[in-house]
Amino acid sequence: MLCSNWPCRKYANNYLVCTIGRNYWHAVNRSYRDNDSDTSYDDVRDNPIKNTWDLIYHENDQLLFGARQEPADLSSLHPNAVQIFRLCHLFIESVNPLLQVVHAPSLQSRIIEAADNIPNIEPNFEALMFGIYSMAVVSLTNEDCIKLFGTTRSILLQQYHRGSQEALLNARFLRTDNRNCLTALFLHLLSIRPKMDPRSVSSMLGIALRTAQRLGLDNESDLAKCDVIEAEMRRRLWWALILFDTRICELIDTKKTALTPTWDCRIPLNVNESELRTGLRDGARTQTAISDSIFVVVRSVIADFIRHSSFYLNFTNPAMNTATKNPNTKSYVKGGEVDTLEKELENKYLQLCNPEIPLQFMTIWTARSYIARYRIIERLSTLDGPVGDTQRDALGLMAVNMIACDSRIMTSPIVKGFLWLIQMYHFPFTAYIQLLQDLKRRPTSSIAAQAWSKIDENFTARLLFQENAKSPFYQMVSKMILQSWDARQVIPNDQVGLVTTPGIVSYLKNNTNLHQTENPKSVDNIPISTANFTSLNNTTAENLPLKMLEMGFDDIYTYSFMELDPNQIQWLSKDWD
Repeated sequence: MLCSNWPCRKYANNYLVCTIGRNYWHAVNRSYRDNDSDTSYDDVRDNPIKNTWDLIYHENDQLLFGARQEPADLSSLHPNAVQIFRLCHLFIESVNPLLQVVHAPSLQSRIIEAADNIPNIEPNFEALMFGIYSMAVVSLTNEDCIKLFGTTRSILLQQYHRGSQEALLNARFLRTDNRNCLTALFLHLLSIRPKMDPRSVSSMLGIALRTAQRLGLDNESDLAKCDVIEAEMRRRLWWALILFDTRICELIDTKKTALTPTWDCRIPLNVNESELRTGLRDGARTQTAISDSIFVVVRSVIADFIRHSSFYLNFTNPAMNTATKNPNTKSYVKGGEVDTLEKELENKYLQLCNPEIPLQFMTIWTARSYIARYRIIERLSTLDGPVGDTQRDALGLMAVNMIACDSRIMTSPIVKGFLWLIQMYHFPFTAYIQLLQDLKRRPTSSIAAQAWSKIDENFTARLLFQENAKSPFYQMVSKMILQSWDARQVIPNDQVGLVTTPGIVSYLKNNTNLHQTENPKSVDNIPISTANFTSLNNTTAENLPLKMLEMGFDDIYTYSFMELDPNQIQWLSKDWD
């Protein structure tokens, strides 16, 4: 009843969504305005109300980051001018191409101006600067930090995280209407994520998402009021927040993700940043070729497709699945939605990419890794009843393909500057679980040799770039690898053939830290139930948990799988036989 009385209703994907087309203050102003008045409601909307809030609630910004009476002077926390330019250059080269939340052409001139007058930087932009510093350091190794800045990565991050927190308070981030401030909050949360409990990050990210909604980032009718560059930057920021939230929700095992079909923010334009100019009203023309936004565009295309797909909604919100059917994701073959997505990506984007260009190489193999992952998930969601060897082999090959895509990125020297994203978000855990359970139960399967080859290549590459190889999660996966190999070793040679021991197995067996650790709760006490490794029997879309999604979007951006709770692989704990 209440819904039918709202002033504006719209249909989205064949179901009714009730919305207030503008806002309450518009309705009030409209009722008192002369019929022939030319005055826009935008001129008399809720600014007086907001100003009153500012006067009444003047100390709310200390709610999360602690109390203080006066704005902090952050001059001492900024690096010197040379280092500011170096950090911004690193951000533009290694971070922003994968996020596109900062308009680089506009940024550079403002950085020059700010570096020349540190004490008087505008608060919102100062918060953004500290977010840029933090993410630039995140993209570096510890050795790089010592070489470039003369100190360790951890010390730099500690300094810039403190500056970021103080700058956000100065900018009154909890009540902000400024996109730069919201971008600064996003970069801050992204940079602290590897060291923070994802549940805590989820709470803070909820604030960022609610702020984004208040600013209209999710609503094309609000974005249409902005000039081209502002609207486009808001779309990019919205998608970055959504993808980050999606990954965080996966880590904390909740279905309350914002990746749903209930908002209408468009996919970012496939345009070069140089084509976005302040004041442009007619719109930039979308490229038919590849632009410097390609990674962000492809990532968003995948996410947009997935949020409308049946197998995804069956996990996250089954009630919405029927109501939000999207013809673009429909396939007349059961379990064929991912095939539709793959065809679109390959034909429209990936076949045009040049693998010799780092960003385009990254786009190709990240997209194919997503496709491989979703193909596994989609196939598992369609299984009903006993699973035969043919189906297991098919799932195994999908997992092999996913790991191979990850290895292509991890072992390529041309994308070294982008590996921060892969290390933070994209460990192919779904594929490892799928393969290792199969190798333990079927050590002589037709795909066993190929699977061991890809695991050897990938895990070796991962260990080379992992700063904390002694972490419980790495040790857990290591133990699973050894147990799966031991299952093969007990089979007579005439049944499995002579196979050279994978290098990673030899390394792990010789690594005494794997079995003798200072942490009494590590490997040997991790309840991974390898004796009862997962069955796919009787697994359906209704009972397959959300953790199976393990999507790891970008966008975001992307996670150190070491933080995953080892007990959460218990969804794979049924008997195969």
